[in-house]
Amino acid sequence: MMKRYKLLLALALSLLVFWPLGAIKADTVNQPPESANQSEQASAAVVTNSSDSSAGARGTPSQDSQIAEKALSVSDVPSVAATETTASTKEGNTGNLVEDSAKPATAQPAEVLSAANQTQDQAASDAPSASKRVRELVEDMTLRQKITQMLMPDFRKWQQEGQAAQSDMTELNKEVAEAVDKYDFGGVILFAENVKGTAQTLALTQALQQAAISNQANNGKLPLLLAIDQEGGIVYRLGSGTALPGNMAVGATRDPELANQAGQIIGRELSALGLNVNFAPV
Repeated sequence: MMKRYKLLLALALSLLVFWPLGAIKADTVNQPPESANQSEQASAAVVTNSSDSSAGARGTPSQDSQIAEKALSVSDVPSVAATETTASTKEGNTGNLVEDSAKPATAQPAEVLSAANQTQDQAASDAPSASKRVRELVEDMTLRQKITQMLMPDFRKWQQEGQAAQSDMTELNKEVAEAVDKYDFGGVILFAENVKGTAQTLALTQALQQAAISNQANNGKLPLLLAIDQEGGIVYRLGSGTALPGNMAVGATRDPELANQAGQIIGRELSALGLNVNFAPV
């Protein structure tokens, strides 16, 4: 009998010790499905939040923060990230469709053609008015003026009254200014004796133009054609400026772009000095 009591007592103690452990193990085994359910619920909440945001963000900021906290608290982070990536991709595609639909695919060429036509029409309308002005000027000229307008003298050297010898004319003196105004020349050509420095050349060209349009002789005030031979290479008149190679050297490169650049450089420099005609190969 004592052995049976001892056996029953040992069995009862065993049940008391191992039964709670079995219950804890059973709870642990049943926990993953519950977490999975929570993950699915959280993912569904994130998807709902994304669709609500794209449709107009109907949820309040407090609700959005609660959903975000609930989503971060679950263990299924990859599924949440995948859901957010899908939502971002959908928003990006929607934005691209909106931008593409907003681009005027056919309107732009029409606008360009319209602007080009307006420019051509404006140039065509300006041409008759310019031609009319030229005709009016020529009709008002005397025969003497028509002849002198075809003349382009040079004043490389000049000996003023009272001077012992000639000198390079680098600045306009009174006698030349009176000749330009009196005879109403069409232009003046300058040479190396006249253009030795940048500031000096600009002052000379401005003085010549002022003498032509001042009209002290009361015979017209047409501006001058101020010309020079600035070809590059050995034909180089300016005392300052860019020393470019001659046209034979430029042609030997067989590069039209280099020839274009050389012409632009010469043209800009002459224009800055008040010279409006260049006798150079083109």
